[in-house]
Amino acid sequence: MPLPPASNPNQWLRLLPPVEWPRIADVFTAQGTTLPDPDSAHIIVLERLDTDAFRDIVGFIVIQLVPHLEPVYVKKAFRGTEAFKDLAKAAISLFPPGEQFYAFAPNQNIEQMALSVGLVKLPWSVLRGAGQPPQV
Repeated sequence: MPLPPASNPNQWLRLLPPVEWPRIADVFTAQGTTLPDPDSAHIIVLERLDTDAFRDIVGFIVIQLVPHLEPVYVKKAFRGTEAFKDLAKAAISLFPPGEQFYAFAPNQNIEQMALSVGLVKLPWSVLRGAGQPPQV
């Protein structure tokens, strides 16, 4: 599916091929993270020609699959036992060292459960969107 045109006619949007991802690696490094896995991510860049006719990246956005622990279920009779911790520790053990994952906590109980197995509450909001049908 082609990308829409940029608002500025002197700029354009394109999918950045993984071989060009090193062009933006310093931004990830400055944020204390690494480039995403090219097998599960895409990067869209907004570019312009600078004064040396070099393709200058004005900005980028990453579309990526990020692992998260959800949903979780424990029978009522086993809530308050070690059942959740056992499940969570088993799931966490499957991630390679350093690989990040997330958990969504729709209420205080779930938040406390996540905190109890070492997850850290982040200082940002989670927002949701939905793809739009193609324009005909």
